[in-house]
Amino acid sequence: MFRSIKKYLSKRFLRLATATTATATAAATATATAIAGALTLIPIAAFADDYVVGMTAAMTGPASATYAPVAEAIRAYVAHLNGRGGINGKQVKLVLLDDSGEASKAAANAKRLITQDNVLLLLNASLSSTYAPIVQETKRANVPLWFAGAVCPKETYPPADPLQFARRD
Repeated sequence: MFRSIKKYLSKRFLRLATATTATATAAATATATAIAGALTLIPIAAFADDYVVGMTAAMTGPASATYAPVAEAIRAYVAHLNGRGGINGKQVKLVLLDDSGEASKAAANAKRLITQDNVLLLLNASLSSTYAPIVQETKRANVPLWFAGAVCPKETYPPADPLQFARRD
């Protein structure tokens, strides 16, 4: 009996790990498209050294099992991208802040990333309760927003807000 339970759990864990990895990999791969899209919206001369991309994500808290792997995959992809020379010869600097899936923390993170870190693109990998305050901050600052590894709000679907976009599977 113990062996059959162990075998069942091992198979179930493997399926879950594979699904999580696939989702995280797809999100990370789409990051390049998001960064490239953001670069077309903003004059390249506006950046001195690095392209700064900000991300607020549920890295801790109840939703972290879903969103932390997406954030880690994006971090790994940015490191890979930089290892290959970056974009247009410039490095991509990812500033990742934890919002624990809380709207107030997400709003504070978005404000800090936009005003202090001067991000050219903001990524959100968190609960839907964080969408409204982040959208408000990005619209106010005219900063593109990408919903990474999340259920996307209707504003990202046609006719979409030109500064809000999402990964499409």
